[in-house]
Amino acid sequence: MMPVSKPLKFHLRLICANPPAPECDGEPAVFGLQDKNGTLVEGETLPDDLIIFECDAQVKPGNPPNFLGPYAHGTPKDRFLYLSYRRADDDAWIKRIKVPLSGITWEQIRDARCKILEATIDGSRAARVNVEWIPA
Repeated sequence: MMPVSKPLKFHLRLICANPPAPECDGEPAVFGLQDKNGTLVEGETLPDDLIIFECDAQVKPGNPPNFLGPYAHGTPKDRFLYLSYRRADDDAWIKRIKVPLSGITWEQIRDARCKILEATIDGSRAARVNVEWIPA
């Protein structure tokens, strides 16, 4: 565990391959990083059909690290990000991808304070995914 007295800030980047289509059953759909209010923040689409999502996060002392911020969901011991997909005019989720933050270590957090930690996920999946967080 890293001894700190106040939350540390750092940056997270998710690279999504195989993202869902911009429509579902002929209706417009949205895919994005979900905040605690259910709002979706769309990512940056790259020419090779990848979408990049980025957010700032905070972590406060604990074992495991306790992640905070508008995009950190779950309990202090099991935090995760949601990439969510729904019809544009509906609040019901078509699917959500749970991206765990539990793989992020205190060593990575120390190294990432001025950098970015990133993970790549497959957008064709749903539910909890396994990811490896690496410095960008």
